[in-house]
Amino acid sequence: MGWLYLALLLFAGLNEDRHLMLLWSLPLAIGCFVLATWLPAEVLRWFRWRRIQRGELPVPLPRFQFRLADVLRWTTLVCMLLAVMSRYRDEATGYLEDLGYVILIFFGVVASVPTGLVVTLLLWLAMGQRWTTARTIVAGLLATAGLIHSALAAYFGLDKYADNELWVAIWGLAVVGCSVTLVTAAILCFQGWRVARQSSHKPAKQTPG
Repeated sequence: MGWLYLALLLFAGLNEDRHLMLLWSLPLAIGCFVLATWLPAEVLRWFRWRRIQRGELPVPLPRFQFRLADVLRWTTLVCMLLAVMSRYRDEATGYLEDLGYVILIFFGVVASVPTGLVVTLLLWLAMGQRWTTARTIVAGLLATAGLIHSALAAYFGLDKYADNELWVAIWGLAVVGCSVTLVTAAILCFQGWRVARQSSHKPAKQTPG
């Protein structure tokens, strides 16, 4: 997400004035997607779902999951962000005159919640070890929602009196998001990763003798 943020800043700086408001609107919009994906993932972790290698038993995760290499990557991104920020010096006059920033934040807030839920559920469905009844029901609901969404996009997209470009854009975003998620899940499954629920029963200690 940090690389995406830098790319959007550089792309936006080529076509318009470099306002400081852009530095705050983009992280708010992107942060909504990160938060909406992180919260359902934490719910799955709360119910002891873990990503494991094929053939391995779920084990508790280490207390510290980040190492020095991760800190160096974050530091590099921060340095690049500071270099990009030096080019954004013009103050925006306000939200009313720069409505595009408000639309960007609104789009991030509205689209982030369904995106986070769908991405998390798709990964759970695609990477689970056993196909249970709950997964069948969730898969059916997602497929039904996708068909309804596609039908609405086709109906309103062809209506000249409706905002057809908005419907087509929302449908395209959903297709791209689901496709990227399924491709990611396929790559992880090919490498032997699965999502399994860790047992709550601890192994009994063996006493000597």
